[in-house]
Amino acid sequence: MPDVAVLGSGVAGAVIARRLHDFGFEVAVYEQQPIAALRKPEISVAPQFLETLSAAGFPRMVHSLAPRQTESVQLLWGSLTPRSQPHRLWHFERRTFESALRETLAGCGIPMHAAVSGVTAADFGARYLVDATGRRSSRGQPVRLAASLLGISSIWRPLAGPPEIPYLEANDHSWTWASPRSDGAVQVTVFGSPR
Repeated sequence: MPDVAVLGSGVAGAVIARRLHDFGFEVAVYEQQPIAALRKPEISVAPQFLETLSAAGFPRMVHSLAPRQTESVQLLWGSLTPRSQPHRLWHFERRTFESALRETLAGCGIPMHAAVSGVTAADFGARYLVDATGRRSSRGQPVRLAASLLGISSIWRPLAGPPEIPYLEANDHSWTWASPRSDGAVQVTVFGSPR
């Protein structure tokens, strides 16, 4: 019987499963969508995302996928005239990216199962349940969301030196993730209710 059942094997589910596994929890991942059913052909991410994913336990995967890179984006915001803005992005073929996430989990000994219908951790034979599907009601229950949510992501150059390992803190109203980067800076992301 796993300690934690993680619903969803995308980036959020894979990172949560890997980190919990690294902390000594027995984890099982449940995914209802097979790779062949993925509709969106590409996933695009900022370079900082790759550093965070690498720090979260997926370094070989990040370096082996050979993404396509772009240096700018076209913006059409508030006017009808598009403008180009420098913005580096990495683009991955979606099925290859998702397959690599799942293979990395399997290589760590984290089992993957086809999703079964369930609402509670006990339905999955686990003590805890993490819903990483990104859907508001993936477990068949309405999900109550806060009226507003504030999210901030930044790169900090700490005076006392960066932490040696990624840092995650969460409570009822917010969560903070800090990940050291190879250049000595720290990628920090904070989500919270402004109330």
